[in-house]
Amino acid sequence: VAWGSSTNPFVEGTAFIQSPNDQQNLIRKVFPLEAGSQTGQATSSVQYQDTNNNSVDFELAATSTQQALPEPSSGLPAITNLMAIPSPKRLAVDLLWTCPTSASAYIITMDGQAISQNLNPKPMGEVEFFHVDNLQDNIEYSFAIKYTGQTGETSLVSDSVSVKAWPGFVDNSDGTVLDLRTNLTWHKDANAIENMAGASTTQYEADLFLKDNFSDWRLANFKELASLFNYDFSAPSVWKGFENAVPGQYWSKSLWEENFNAWAVDFSNGNVNYEHFWGQGQSQFPFLTAQGQELPGGMINDDFDFTDNGDGTVTDNTTGLIWLNAGFAVVDDSARLSWLNAFHYANNITLCNDGTLQGNSWAQGDCNNNGGVKYDDWRLPNVQEMMEITKLGWSEILPWMSGYSFYYWTGTKANSDNFWWVGNGYNTGVIYPNSKDSRANIQLVRDP
Repeated sequence: VAWGSSTNPFVEGTAFIQSPNDQQNLIRKVFPLEAGSQTGQATSSVQYQDTNNNSVDFELAATSTQQALPEPSSGLPAITNLMAIPSPKRLAVDLLWTCPTSASAYIITMDGQAISQNLNPKPMGEVEFFHVDNLQDNIEYSFAIKYTGQTGETSLVSDSVSVKAWPGFVDNSDGTVLDLRTNLTWHKDANAIENMAGASTTQYEADLFLKDNFSDWRLANFKELASLFNYDFSAPSVWKGFENAVPGQYWSKSLWEENFNAWAVDFSNGNVNYEHFWGQGQSQFPFLTAQGQELPGGMINDDFDFTDNGDGTVTDNTTGLIWLNAGFAVVDDSARLSWLNAFHYANNITLCNDGTLQGNSWAQGDCNNNGGVKYDDWRLPNVQEMMEITKLGWSEILPWMSGYSFYYWTGTKANSDNFWWVGNGYNTGVIYPNSKDSRANIQLVRDP
């Protein structure tokens, strides 16, 4: 069987290959929807599943004289704030949501197939977290969720959200590994001779050692070092393929000379902070070297490769991510948001075609009087995405975005009570987990 669509003819991802018998039909899978839940108009009660993978979008079902109907509604409202974020762990995705009423269990589907039915729900209103790993890169996965109420009834299915997992690392079989996301090459052995055999030294001496001995290798900046850390909430660590990396701080090349500070990444917990690199009390740490195009923003006044889209968004041409203008962020402490309110804000905010932003932490954006919806699929960035758009030496995230010098929430979970936040401006390069009840600025992103 081969078919296509009006916009993408005959290039579906995986073919449906099975042999039906004379009692079977080929059926397109559907998700039942609450009326008007996707478009704001009561136009359809089902959503056809479309993952670009025919092997999961279609199924063989017994022949019937009646059209298949969606499961009946029990009256329980659907979850409306499911958020999917690429995990810094690589080849993994983090799902977050809150339930509109009390639940006894959740059923999560990936590309139409149930992957979990045994979650232990938290009290109503608290954020739920589910980690999906062992995925493939460059494949867009579609997730949806429903829940069982306290008396056994099942809710409507949420709208589906799609996301791609980040790629991992490849062993080059020559003592080096390639990061498929950043395209940086690293020594597999942290004690390689180019890394001064893992010896601790000052940041100045590390830089001098490389300039005198290995012109084809350089110190990694703080963003590049942090990209080696998986920020896995259950077992944070450096990528498992590295050898002899010690759980402690490593120097980066990122420095602020006038303040005699250089940035270091702690491989025991993922924290990033600056340390004295000159004068009395200067610190001594090991370092790692890298090859490849340097990630921007890791040195004073590094330039970014971005495009102003002219609609209130900017595209980072390094990652392809689309960021929302940070001008809506507010400086005073009273208007900064707790993590949960930041999560709700990201789900509710809508960029309208007239360039205005509608919605807030308590109400969904409505663009009916503002030219219609431009984008309403915003999410919180993960910790490394947020870190990668900070710019050392500036009190703004990207030069045109009017971001503020403070800390920004991410969607990366540290433990049950903490999420990672990332410093910007005077706090650039300071990264650590903080209580979800603390207040910080937010910066929203969407996938291309």
